[in-house]
Formats: sequence, structure tokens, C-alpha cells
Amino acid sequence: MFVSACQWPLESETDGRARQHNTRDKYTKNYVFTYNFGPPWGISEVTMTAVRGHLTSADFSEEYKNWDYPPPERLFDAPVKIDVALVRSLVPC
Repeated sequence: MFVSACQWPLESETDGRARQHNTRDKYTKNYVFTYNFGPPWGISEVTMTAVRGHLTSADFSEEYKNWDYPPPERLFDAPVKIDVALVRSLVPC
């Protein structure tokens, strides 16, 4: 389950304590705490981590990558391909 920053629990909704764990990336920490999600999950142990770097990349298709053609104004309407970056080597186990 993904919890966005807008849905982040208040301290009063957690047990008020979080344990910090290092990861393979020296700038990223994991925080573990107990949270009551309500039905159907109830009280659960949650691990929160951060994401560092770009998760996606945006690029034009080959027909739009030439500096000479098409005219730059065509790029405003050109399709953009979005790819999810492969970051599995940085994801803490």
C-alpha cells in the first residue's frame, strides 16, 4: 500500500515512536512504526522509506530527435514517451 505525503499519519494516529534503519544508500533511511489503518488491515507495522533520484524519464520518439527537423514548434504537440527508471539496485532489501 502506498501512502502519499498528503495522507501521512499524524503522531496521534501512530504509536508515537519510529525506529530508524540504515539502507545501502547512505542518504536514505527507513523508518518503522505501528499504524492503525482501520478495517480491513487494522494495526500494522509500517516501513516508510524515501525515494532519491528520478523515477521516470520523458523522451520524444526517434522522429522528433533530429535537431534539424521537425520545426521546434511541433514538439508542443509531439507524443512523449514516459519510461519508469530501473532502480532496483538502490531499493533496500
